Amino acid sequence: MAFAADRNTIINSNNPEDIIIIDRNNGKLFGDLIWSFDLLDKKEIKVKTVDEFCRHGNDYFASKDYLAAIDEYSDGIELKPQNVTLLANRAEAYLRLFQFHNALDDTEVVLKLI
Repeated sequence: MAFAADRNTIINSNNPEDIIIIDRNNGKLFGDLIWSFDLLDKKEIKVKTVDEFCRHGNDYFASKDYLAAIDEYSDGIELKPQNVTLLANRAEAYLRLFQFHNALDDTEVVLKLI
């Protein structure tokens, strides 16, 4: 399972019968589960920089994991919306996934910025 740039869930399966949708509000499945963030020490949380998002996106792109690359580029774009490199890289990743409209949107923004 992955997330598109708009954060909608995407499921890719060669056999749709393998997909099981689980209701997270189902008390039978999650009734005893306790969520806690107490163990997170704020000092241990490292905030990524735009360059790190770009580098990780490039790594995912090189390994042909285009959805993960789009996620990384998108996170970097949230920090710096006018970053031409991130926008162009995300456009290319969209092209590889045949998401031509999204690729065109990013390309038009790049052309306005340069």
